[in-house]
Amino acid sequence: MSSTFQGRRARQPRQSPLRVAVIVVLLVAVFAVEWLATHHHDVAFASAPADYSGLVQLAPDEQGRCEQFQLDNMSGLMTPVGVARCDDVMTARPPDTEVYRRLNAIKRHFNPR
Repeated sequence: MSSTFQGRRARQPRQSPLRVAVIVVLLVAVFAVEWLATHHHDVAFASAPADYSGLVQLAPDEQGRCEQFQLDNMSGLMTPVGVARCDDVMTARPPDTEVYRRLNAIKRHFNPR
């Protein structure tokens, strides 16, 4: 009886070579992505000059005013410029319907008090 037990114990299932290869490839991919994410590479894009700066305008508030910020591409900082009247058709306030009143009520619920 003990010889049968020893015979079963000696035969352990082997890992298939395909499974080992897949695990190794996944580990290498994880390490490569981590290395790329933590090492900064200087990449120059021809389409956007480095000294580009622009104006960012937020959506209008309840009074129809839009906050504006100056974006500096070199530092990545946005500095407030002020509040301006939104006269653009694309940023015009939506009509006062029941759907928008409901959405505004939900928005006000989540605003910090």
